Parts: sequence; structure tokens; C-alpha cells
Amino acid sequence: MKSVLMTLVSLFSAAALADTGTFTVKGMHCGGCVKMVQSKVCKIEGFQKCSVELIDEKNLIGKVTVTANDGTKVDAKAVEAAITSAGDFKVTKTDVK
Repeated sequence: MKSVLMTLVSLFSAAALADTGTFTVKGMHCGGCVKMVQSKVCKIEGFQKCSVELIDEKNLIGKVTVTANDGTKVDAKAVEAAITSAGDFKVTKTDVK
């Protein structure tokens, strides 16, 4: 009985947690790039958090991190489409948990 209860608690706890997605973006070289990507990605409904940052100006690398609302999933394809629609940017790595 205890193991069944623990399993149920784990399932409900996991369902309450939100997905987080991290996207590595090639082609970002300035604050303007950050603002362009942010204006597209962060307007997608369903995120409780959204951040865009330039992490390597020399190699034109940026990072987008989004956290979905509780109990929902990050739609990686929608985020990638928003990133590429912001300009000449390419998603080189996607990690959604």
C-alpha cells in the first residue's frame, strides 16, 4: 500500500511541475538580436518565464530559456519557429525537460 501511495504522489508531483526548454541559438551578436528574439519567443502564450541572452558575442551564440506554466509542456517546434522568424538565427541545440 505504501509503494502505491508513493507512486501516486510521484505522478501527481511530476504533473504539477512545468517543462523547461533551453535553446542554443547561432547568429546572435548584439543586444538588438536579443530584443528581436525576445519579442518573438516571449510573446508565445503559456510561459511563466522567458529569457534571452547573448552568451558568446565572438562566436555569435545566444541562449533562450523558457518555462511553461505548471502542468503544461514546452512546444519546442513553436519556440524554434519563433526564434528563426526573428531574423537570421539558427537553433543549434534544443533541450526540453
